[in-house]
Amino acid sequence: MKAKPFNNKLHEYLRTANVQQGDFAKAVGVDQSLVSLWINNKRVPSIDNLKKIARLTGLKMEEVV
Repeated sequence: MKAKPFNNKLHEYLRTANVQQGDFAKAVGVDQSLVSLWINNKRVPSIDNLKKIARLTGLKMEEVV
């Protein structure tokens, strides 16, 4: 089975956890527009941001990427 792309995983997490993009952006330490770009598959997070995302979502790094 093929793994979901990062943007789908992030969108699903935000939806199921009922977290707004702006709140998530603040927690990661980035602008909300950057989170939007990630979700729309226009940009990918840096390694440092991926680590923060993994920590915030409770996922392992391998699951985030």
